[in-house]
Amino acid sequence: MNVLVISVDVLVVSKTRMRQGICVGGVTDNGYFVRLMDKNGYYPHDDSTNYEIRDIWEIAFKRPEYPRSLPHSEDICVMGRKFKGVLHSSISMIDFLDSKNVFIYRGCLSALFESKLRFTHNGAGFIDKHDIPQNSVCFWVPDKELFSISDYNGRIRYNYRHDDRRRLSISYVGLSHPVNIIPRGMLLRMSLAHWWKPVGSNDDERCYLLLSGWFNDE
Repeated sequence: MNVLVISVDVLVVSKTRMRQGICVGGVTDNGYFVRLMDKNGYYPHDDSTNYEIRDIWEIAFKRPEYPRSLPHSEDICVMGRKFKGVLHSSISMIDFLDSKNVFIYRGCLSALFESKLRFTHNGAGFIDKHDIPQNSVCFWVPDKELFSISDYNGRIRYNYRHDDRRRLSISYVGLSHPVNIIPRGMLLRMSLAHWWKPVGSNDDERCYLLLSGWFNDE
């Protein structure tokens, strides 16, 4: 069976550590979100990626034989690649995204992912199978500062003050060293985790909200 292989230029916009490897997120030259998997559809290993944020690669890819269900619509299998350079320092990430007509959420956290986020009593954002967005990644310019905290497992979370009574929390999964405060107005890259529920739980599976990283070039 012939497999359709397509080539496209991709700007790398995120790297996050997964149990199985490194999740590399990108935006194509025509403004689509992609997740760069290896040729077999797995996350690439840390020692084999050499993808860096702001790198531009010409990627020859095919679609996975067994694609994941929504909202994880971005996976592509990299069949070949060629390094083309780095996004010029004079071009901010927001300028690049605007030039490709990539939608950027601005304002309240609850508007992300087509306003389909729900929140636990502890303030963690998630989507469930009753209302699924079309993508598992997006960009956001928050209207308020985010403050870092560590939970009992040593994981970093960022608090967003939704109103005077409630704070919402977001787990940080990026590779860059965390900062204490993310100022309002900074461009952030957000994502949704794999479908998951605790072992033995009677709840439905959920995709929880994650912070992949931020951009200091504004």
